Amino acid sequence: MNKIRYKYIAVLLVMVIAYIIKPKGMSDDFNAFRIGTWCESEHNDKKCDTTVQFFHDGTFEAKGIDLADDIKYEFRGTWRSRGHEFCTEIIDSKWIRLSDGVEVNYGVIEPFCDLVIDINKNEYIYISNFSGKKEIMYRVD
Repeated sequence: MNKIRYKYIAVLLVMVIAYIIKPKGMSDDFNAFRIGTWCESEHNDKKCDTTVQFFHDGTFEAKGIDLADDIKYEFRGTWRSRGHEFCTEIIDSKWIRLSDGVEVNYGVIEPFCDLVIDINKNEYIYISNFSGKKEIMYRVD
């Protein structure tokens, strides 16, 4: 129980600091940098496991493969920024098991927000809501 409490407090502290201190290189209008196609790499090695395209109208599309879980997936949804949080809601998803091509139902993914550390014309760096780790996306176009 204490470990969970300390982890929650640590995440909350990082979020508060991010709101107070503008990270070096962070654009005042970082949403403008977000529009376009990005590569998300599981190992931060610029090998695209997932490609995400953000549109001006606040929607996005993502496609990727998770070899560890034997899954190919596609998402469509909406995005918005709130301070240094970047929030997404998945409206439609499709999951296909690679080994046999069967569609898998993983149910609804609740809306979530990641903490933006920095974004520029080449990289989008954030703290993942799921893993709590720093993740990097690389611009494709």
